[in-house]
Amino acid sequence: MIVFRRALRQLCLVLTVSLLAACGGGDSTPVDPATQPTRDTSLRIESAGNQVNYPIHVYLPPGYATSTKTYPVLYTMDAEWSFLPLSTELFEQHKEVIVISIGNSDGQATGQRWIDYQMPGAAAHYRFLTQQVIPYVEARYRIDPTRRTLIGHSMGGLFAGLVLLLEDPAHRYFANYISQDGSFWVQEDVVAGLEAALAQRTQSVPARLFIFSASQGDGNLSTVEPFRDLFVARNYQNLVYSYEAFPTTHSGMVIPSFRRAIAELYP
Repeated sequence: MIVFRRALRQLCLVLTVSLLAACGGGDSTPVDPATQPTRDTSLRIESAGNQVNYPIHVYLPPGYATSTKTYPVLYTMDAEWSFLPLSTELFEQHKEVIVISIGNSDGQATGQRWIDYQMPGAAAHYRFLTQQVIPYVEARYRIDPTRRTLIGHSMGGLFAGLVLLLEDPAHRYFANYISQDGSFWVQEDVVAGLEAALAQRTQSVPARLFIFSASQGDGNLSTVEPFRDLFVARNYQNLVYSYEAFPTTHSGMVIPSFRRAIAELYP
């Protein structure tokens, strides 16, 4: 009987709060949907290459639902880590950008990324991204295909660099690449070989490349700089690149470097 009375009191409290809200009671302020972003983490897409089921998180900026325009898009790796902080930063900076964030199969950003973000798995993950994810989301959302940006941190930063080198020079899916303290130490020789192969195919790389590193603690400065030097030495036509080392740690450089990139991409 005591349990029943306690449950009844709780039910009455819930109903009272609900009625007050419906009648304008309390100090709640109506929220204008046009001022709030939309986040959807329910989508999953199975890769045709490895039959792995990947979570795909979607962020739509405020005003998307009431507009008819197209938006630039940011494709991010490691949704488990990147989706919320990067989309929040875009919201707080008032940048009208859609975010499509690809997660990892186990939902913990661990094992699968060591396959997908380095060669040869990176080539298969690139095909999944460009042949499955991009067609699906860009048929569903108003995305400007000429303003795609790929961003990754750590192993994801290695992947972003690999994608730049893997893309067909005559048909690039991405206009911009952001590599944040990439783990190039994992495959230095592979990266150098892919860059040499790219130079054999073309001397023109019409893209914007941001290379960022962390100079303190556990940062990857010592192998990010050689990656930068590949482009300095080759001097590709139409490639606009910038490099900056942030005086912080591997994880601490994510938001400062992201702010630097989006300030230039979305002024």
